[in-house]
Amino acid sequence: MGTPLSSIVPKAQDLLGLGPEELGRALMKCLISLPQNDLHLTNFLNRSGYVTNGYPPEYHDEIRGAMNAAWRWLEMHGYIMVRKDSNDADWVDISPQGRRWFDQSQSAGFSSSNARGNLNSEMGKLRGLGNELVTSNPEEQLTSVIERYRQGREEAASTVAMLEGLYSGLDADRQKWLLNSLWSEVLADFQKAISQEKIQNWIYPVAIPFWVKCGDTAVMTKALLGMLKPLEPHIAGPWARHLSGPFCASL
Repeated sequence: MGTPLSSIVPKAQDLLGLGPEELGRALMKCLISLPQNDLHLTNFLNRSGYVTNGYPPEYHDEIRGAMNAAWRWLEMHGYIMVRKDSNDADWVDISPQGRRWFDQSQSAGFSSSNARGNLNSEMGKLRGLGNELVTSNPEEQLTSVIERYRQGREEAASTVAMLEGLYSGLDADRQKWLLNSLWSEVLADFQKAISQEKIQNWIYPVAIPFWVKCGDTAVMTKALLGMLKPLEPHIAGPWARHLSGPFCASL
């Protein structure tokens, strides 16, 4: 019997507040506990019960989406890899690099209070700040920048400029935190988009130019394209062209 996700992060709200790396660690703990023949994306998300057991039903779809994104994050970093003897890309093995990363990261824990991942918990505090970024706290600044864009108070170009300003004032570790936090926003938006949910002012037009300047767009594109694999070709095709075109144009 494997380790269910709810035994690692008991509250659904806490789980959904984690950033990509924290979600990846929680997912990896589940995967390591499973037999090799259970390491299949579709089976794991939809049939095993490891993902949703112990959480209220109203959170199940959102949790599956978050775990799908975490699975792609592990793939993107080489911590899990497609099984060599399989024609189905959903069958994976945990790589030696992945096991080393997980062992080394155990001391970090899975707390939703980790500021690198939990942007949503800061939203309420920032709503009263008005139009000015009056705080010197990087987490609050990032939250405020994203919220201003989401609410339509800033155009994409000015939002990118503010993110670049915030990024340039951080040390290397905090710069990585900023990129991962923005990446988490992109993954959440894209999961909603391919599920045909309506998104107002999604972060994608901001993420492309920012990541071109500060991150690795090839890795980002690969991860997003990987999320299209379960979709029917007539649905996935337009999304793939939509993703690849802007990234290639930006490069």
